[in-house]
Amino acid sequence: MIDDKILSAVQSVGPAGLTYKEASELIGEPHLGIVSSVLSVLLRDGVVGTLGERGGCTVFVTPAHATGNTGKGRWGEDGEAWKAHAETAKLSDTHLAICELLEQNKRGLTESHITDQLGMNRGTTIPRLNELCAQGHIKVAGKGLSRKGTTANLYVLSGA
Repeated sequence: MIDDKILSAVQSVGPAGLTYKEASELIGEPHLGIVSSVLSVLLRDGVVGTLGERGGCTVFVTPAHATGNTGKGRWGEDGEAWKAHAETAKLSDTHLAICELLEQNKRGLTESHITDQLGMNRGTTIPRLNELCAQGHIKVAGKGLSRKGTTANLYVLSGA
C-alpha cells in the first residue's frame, strides 16, 4: 500500500527526514496530493513527526527524530480528539483533507496550492473552502502568492 511505501521512505532516510515532494520522488508516486495526504494522516496518527521545513515544505521524520509536531499536539495524544472533532463537526473526507493539509502547513496555503496538493479541481476546492470558513474551521489570514504568481487568499486553521 502507498502508506507503507511512504512510511518506509521516511524511515529509510533517518534523521534527515523527507518533504512530501522528496517522498513522492523517492517512491515514484507522481501524484503529490496523495503523498501529502498520506503524510498528513500518518502525522495525525503519531506515526511520523516533523522536523521543521525545507524549501518551504514540512520535513517528516520518525517520531524519535521529531523536534516539531508529533501528531499529538492540537488533536490529542492518539488522534482521538481529531476524530471526535471531525465527527462532531460532520466534516466530509474532503473537508478533513483540507484541514489536515492546513494543520501541516501552519503558515497557510492558497486555494491553488490546496487544489494541487490534494489533487482536486478548482470547482471542488473553492466551495469546500467557503464552507469551512463559514463553519469557522478555517479562515483567510491575508494574501499570498498562488502557483501562478498572482495574489490569492491565504487560508489557515482558525485555531492556528
